[in-house]
Amino acid sequence: MFFSERKTGEIDRLKKQLADLKERSELLDQACGIGLWEAVLHDADALHPNSVWTWSPEFRRLIGYTSEADFPNVCRSWSDKLHPDDVEPTFAAFAAHLTDKTGAARYNVTYRLMTRQGVYRWYRATGGCIHTEGGLIRACGSLTDIHEQTLIEQKARDEAAENQIALDALADGLKALAEGDLTYKIDAPFSAKAQPVKDNFNHSVNRLRDALVNIASTADSIRGGSAEIASASDDLSHRTEQQAASLEETAAALDEITATVKRSAQ
Repeated sequence: MFFSERKTGEIDRLKKQLADLKERSELLDQACGIGLWEAVLHDADALHPNSVWTWSPEFRRLIGYTSEADFPNVCRSWSDKLHPDDVEPTFAAFAAHLTDKTGAARYNVTYRLMTRQGVYRWYRATGGCIHTEGGLIRACGSLTDIHEQTLIEQKARDEAAENQIALDALADGLKALAEGDLTYKIDAPFSAKAQPVKDNFNHSVNRLRDALVNIASTADSIRGGSAEIASASDDLSHRTEQQAASLEETAAALDEITATVKRSAQ
C-alpha cells in the first residue's frame, strides 16, 4: 500500500512536471517573439523524405502565416521562400554546422524570406545540433526578424560610401587647384545630399578661372599701355633734345646779331 501510494505520487509529480514543460514549450512557441524550429535529420539531409521538421506558431507568424495548413511542417515550406541569392550560402552554412559532432558549432546566418504578403524581409537564423547514437541529427534553432535593423545598417553603409566618394573627389579637386590646374572639373556622381557641394566647387573653379583670365587680359592691356607711354616718353625726350639744340643755335645767332648791332651802332 505504501509503495503504491509512493508510485502514484511519483507519477503525479512527473505528470505535473511534463505539463509544466509542455506549457512552457507552448508559451515559447507562441509568445516569445522569436520563431523556433526543430528538425530530426536523416543522413544529414534537410530534404530527406524521412527528415522531420517542426515550425513553431511564432515562426509562422513572423513571415505572415497562421497555421500548419498554409505552412506545413516540411523543410520546403521554408526553403522555397528563400531569396534566390541566399539559397546557396544558407544551405552551405547549415550543412557546415551539421558536420561538427561535438555540438559546439552553431548555425548563424542572415537571409531573406518571402512573406505571405509577397515581399522579402531580412531574418537572422541561429541554431545547433546533436548527433544521436542511431545516426540521426537533432537540430533546433530560432528565427528573428531583423529587417528594419538591416535596412538602417545598409543605408548607413551606402551613405558612408557616398560620402567617401565625395571626399575623394573634393580631395582630387583641391590637389588640382593647388597644382594650378584651373580646368579641373568634378565629374564623379554624387548623392543628392552632396550634389550642391559638387556644383558649388565646379562653379567656384569656373569663376576663379574667369577672374584670372580677366586679370591676365587687364595685365596685357596695362603692359601695352606702359609700352606706349615708354615710347611716347622716348619720343618726347628726343624732341626735347632737338628743341634744346635749336635753342642753342638760336641763342648763338642772337649773340651774333647783338654783336653786329653793337658794331653798327659804334
